[in-house]
Amino acid sequence: MSEGILPAIVASALSLVVNIHVSLLVGMATGMLLLFVRRGGLPKLLLAGSTLLLFVLFAVFLFFPSLFPATFAFPFLIEMTAMFPSLAILTGYRGMLSYLYIRKRDGCCLSRFVQGIEASVVSARVILSVGILHLLLVVCLLPGGLDEMAHVLLFSAMPPLVLSVAFVLNLLLISYFNKKMENEAFVPVVDARGHVKGRSALTVASSDCSSRLMYPIVRIALTIEGMLHLHPRPHNSTFDAGRVDVLAEDFLFYGEKVTQGARRILKQVWPQAPLEKLRFNLAYHYQGKQACRLVYLFTLPVDESCLCLPRLEGGKPWPAWQIEANLGRGYFSRLFEHEYSHLSAIIDTEERYTES
Repeated sequence: MSEGILPAIVASALSLVVNIHVSLLVGMATGMLLLFVRRGGLPKLLLAGSTLLLFVLFAVFLFFPSLFPATFAFPFLIEMTAMFPSLAILTGYRGMLSYLYIRKRDGCCLSRFVQGIEASVVSARVILSVGILHLLLVVCLLPGGLDEMAHVLLFSAMPPLVLSVAFVLNLLLISYFNKKMENEAFVPVVDARGHVKGRSALTVASSDCSSRLMYPIVRIALTIEGMLHLHPRPHNSTFDAGRVDVLAEDFLFYGEKVTQGARRILKQVWPQAPLEKLRFNLAYHYQGKQACRLVYLFTLPVDESCLCLPRLEGGKPWPAWQIEANLGRGYFSRLFEHEYSHLSAIIDTEERYTES
């Protein structure tokens, strides 16, 4: 995505030596060549946007040649115009991702579009940051008055340099971004039926407090002789921190089966847990203001001898009457209150079969 501002770099540099129409035409030609000759790979959103805006500028100067008489500032005008695609991407990329996850059916095509948007966001942040610094410099110096040399420096010489610096920084940051993504864990983005629509970085999903995208999670409830063993959630949790909840909860990894994920999550919190007793009970869709989750609920029945294990310290067994007395008081996590009626029915069923 670093080539997204190449048309603007070419046009702004050429505008120093040739007329604005020729420089814009060459800039547009550069963008069209990069768009259509280098097909394949990720969608080039920034490149398409900057090429389109150069075409708009060309049309404006063609039909209204006297609209912008300050010819020395053409490079600055091209630089500021190149900021608009970046601004549009940064303000609308979340909506674009949500639309793609909802509408797209082809998983391969969807993945390409999502990666293209993510790369465009990285580039857009760099371009806007460098451009805003240049704009602030101009705004700070203009009130004090500028001589002819300062005008030429700020409005003619600096724009191609600023865009070139943004281009180099983009190359460096995207290289860093790609290396980071090699070690990044991913979680699937799913619909209410569990069909995978795409993927998202685990760090992004963990900090996502919106309800636009649905992520699958596994929750494991520990049952001890008709009671639920509950623990406070970690205080650094982005969702219901500190509230009382089930033994374990975590995201399902991209490409991981539900049972595999449940075993992995249980071993993380309790390495010696009896995996053969782990039981899948139900899947449900939770929709809240701060989270949208497809929850896979498991139970793990154990006996009282497990209560002395270090991993279970900090929690305690809760009988049904004590849980029901505290429901709706902000004591338990919202997910737990949402699923408690199901858990209660599961425990009752298990108790009946045990007694019989």
